[in-house]
Amino acid sequence: IAAELTFSRDVVQQAETQLTSTDKVVAYFIGAAGLGKTSASRQLLASLSRRGFSCWEHQADHLLDAESWIAIAHHCEVNNIDAALFVDDAHLHLRAIDRIVDHLHAKKSTRFRLLLAATPGKWNPRVKSPSIFRIGVEHSLKKLSRGEIDSLLDLFDRNKDVAALVEASFSGFSRNEKLRRLAERCRADTFVCMKNIFA
Repeated sequence: IAAELTFSRDVVQQAETQLTSTDKVVAYFIGAAGLGKTSASRQLLASLSRRGFSCWEHQADHLLDAESWIAIAHHCEVNNIDAALFVDDAHLHLRAIDRIVDHLHAKKSTRFRLLLAATPGKWNPRVKSPSIFRIGVEHSLKKLSRGEIDSLLDLFDRNKDVAALVEASFSGFSRNEKLRRLAERCRADTFVCMKNIFA
């Protein structure tokens, strides 16, 4: 992320605004596998870290210890520390997440933020604490916006190693033609765009 090997996603700014200026302290990125939920979440953590937040990413091969994170959330609230925890594949840790979110809601905590990512097929059918909907906001990753496509093309301009992976037939087009093809011919569908770019 720091090396700028990713392109910017609209949901990052939307979720950052939510987490830093509202009482909705839970943001969850929902989208199909491969759409960039993890990269977007890490972009958001990096941005929050630059704002002075303490940030963590849960390691998926470990259990999510709800009681320890509740203790950290309490510590942050008492000491006015802004913090954020990212949990990828959130459906795997839903019981622990429910306990953390219930605590944040019950205590009206505003200092500790929770960022979650999951695929809709594994997230939507699961029973979740009502607190998630009271203090959380869903952010969907689907098609690429014009700004995201522009940022993706910027990535090729600034990084020769990534640009070397681009299909010759695509790299030969002008900037405007690349934008047009991805937005119109590919209908901004993330996977179709990537297939056109990298063949």
